[in-house]
Amino acid sequence: MPKLTGQLGHEKVSALSMNTLKKSEGFRGQILHMIPRPILERDCLHPLMQPLYISDIGWYPKARHHYRKRAEGADENILIVCVAGKGRFEVQGHNSLLEAGQALLIPKGVPHRYEADEQEPWSIHWIHFKGSDADLYLRLLPDGEFRLPLAPACIAGLESIFCSATSAIADAYSQSNILYLAQLCHHLLGLIFFHNQAYSPTLRAPASHDLQPTVTYIMEHCVEPLTRNALARHAGLSAAHFSLLFQRQTGVAPLQFLIQQRMRLACRLMDTTPLTIREIAVKAGYDDPYYFSRLFRKTIGHSPREHRKMRKG
Repeated sequence: MPKLTGQLGHEKVSALSMNTLKKSEGFRGQILHMIPRPILERDCLHPLMQPLYISDIGWYPKARHHYRKRAEGADENILIVCVAGKGRFEVQGHNSLLEAGQALLIPKGVPHRYEADEQEPWSIHWIHFKGSDADLYLRLLPDGEFRLPLAPACIAGLESIFCSATSAIADAYSQSNILYLAQLCHHLLGLIFFHNQAYSPTLRAPASHDLQPTVTYIMEHCVEPLTRNALARHAGLSAAHFSLLFQRQTGVAPLQFLIQQRMRLACRLMDTTPLTIREIAVKAGYDDPYYFSRLFRKTIGHSPREHRKMRKG
């Protein structure tokens, strides 16, 4: 397959090869749904559609010769999830590889082009999406970056959602199916930006130091007398740097996260055992039941006794 000319590829290609080999669709095993625009116009004002909805969705396996160029950009935002192989893309003059385990997000109206690799053509899930919430997600992209890494668990979740989405509209473009697709769009972007260990939106860039092992350590040893310095040593960082990164990657300070884990344990013990509040305080890491009760109220929003009396489920 010929490669792109200019900044993306650098090889010269003949006009004939460009016309005969490059194609936008038509791949063995592909799935492609372009929601009819009159249907979108009918449903896009629905309160559950306005925030975010999918206009097009597809699956292109081993998409040899796949190529797209939009000099004026697309009318919708584009998400491409590469699960195998690789390709190249150019967005606003930024060009790079897109490989397995990465996602590409292209804002609407932005000139772009992309193509599958000649030797290892990509297999990609993709959607076009719009809505009032779309920009809120796209603003989470690092400046000048359109590509994001995906953790293995995130990829598995994304593939499951794509499968549900394409199955839902395989037979009919009913309003219920279109609305269901809109909710799945929130799930797709939520996974990528907020439940993806390979990427931290609060850092506005991929995490420079993975603190997941330390997070897991806190969860497994929360009743022990852990200190910020001890946790920093576990992470192999200075205390100040550790606190900064932990806050950015989890949204809370290290010791606040520790307290939250202890209170989660306390709630579970109150809900599933006949232990007294004093006994539960000790099991949660607090010798002073009064201090425990004050922390519990501050963290959970009510006292331990009130929690035990509440009807749940």
